[in-house]
Amino acid sequence: MFKILLIDRCHFTRAGFEAWVNHSDLFSGHFVVTGVNNLFLAREHILQWKPALVIADLSGFRQEVREMKQSVNTLNVAMDKLNKETVKITQQNALNAKSSNGVYLLPGANTPARLNSQIGTLRMSLVNVAANADGTRATLRIQGESNDPLPAFSGTVEWGQIQGTTESYQGVNVKNQLFPAPASTLAPSDVDIPLQLSGLTPEQLGFIRIHDIQPAAQ
Repeated sequence: MFKILLIDRCHFTRAGFEAWVNHSDLFSGHFVVTGVNNLFLAREHILQWKPALVIADLSGFRQEVREMKQSVNTLNVAMDKLNKETVKITQQNALNAKSSNGVYLLPGANTPARLNSQIGTLRMSLVNVAANADGTRATLRIQGESNDPLPAFSGTVEWGQIQGTTESYQGVNVKNQLFPAPASTLAPSDVDIPLQLSGLTPEQLGFIRIHDIQPAAQ
């Protein structure tokens, strides 16, 4: 049995070819023809059915091929972003596991971290990170995890670059500044603190560390 796979967009071409070969008295041998109009189905037929001959008119699949290439490119970009994010999350977790004072947030990790402070357990994350004329602007989002509103408080934000590895590292070009936060009226509480991180672009910014969270003096 001689198996032929016909790949063509046109229904009439497939039907006509199948009828001509399968029911023709011109051929002494036994032929089996299968026609498909989908490249994914064609691939499966080639792998599973193992035809002896493949006849393909690929001109009708140009748009599909372009769409497949675009989908593959989009998937590659998404996978690259996910891989970089995974590396940042791993680094952030490693830094916080070693930290006895404060919590690290790494740009690109897109993952919150928890800090046990004098005003309770706080969930901190970094959002809206973007470059500006002075370096980097970002928003520090602080969320309380208790059923009580957060009081007014202050803290210190430290930022810089990381030299070395998460096992053995040191901060480079480190700067810090105090920030105030107003009291909340709702619970659980969310507080957004605008940050201006001067001297480093988002690409250069290695870490942000939040520490010394203290209730405001009455």
